[in-house]
Amino acid sequence: MSTKVFVDGQEGTTGLKIFEYLSQRADVEILRIEEAKRKDIEERRRLINASDVTFLCLPDVASRESASLVDNEHTVLIDASTAFRTSADWAYGLPELAHSQRERLRSAKRIAVPGCHASAFVLAMRPLVEAGVVPARVRRARLFDHRLQRRRQENDRRLRSRR
Repeated sequence: MSTKVFVDGQEGTTGLKIFEYLSQRADVEILRIEEAKRKDIEERRRLINASDVTFLCLPDVASRESASLVDNEHTVLIDASTAFRTSADWAYGLPELAHSQRERLRSAKRIAVPGCHASAFVLAMRPLVEAGVVPARVRRARLFDHRLQRRRQENDRRLRSRR
């Protein structure tokens, strides 16, 4: 039996890469949306709920909208945006984060893909914290200028206002 996968945002860079990787697997059936129906909420709802796994390769606002379309208990969502990275309901998709994280990801129905900056920071710091080289109480590190975050938020506001 094959796993049914839908990529919401299949025409973007991330969606195209996921499609490229998964299309080589015999154990995966990729559910495709017609070009003319990419913005059709009901068609997206149908495909999301028909899938075993849906990858959300969308901007934050659109990812939140797509996540709200799930109306079953079996579909696993994997979100590549920043929309759910700090949500307690979503597992953070970095198995190296903690000893229990790999098991949490195995059973999770909602997985937030970590960003590259956070991944690099966690992967570099965790062994140093465990070895006692860096104190465990380090709360945060500034990895990039906050102006970039403000620009991203402004872009999200523009997307929301188009609706």
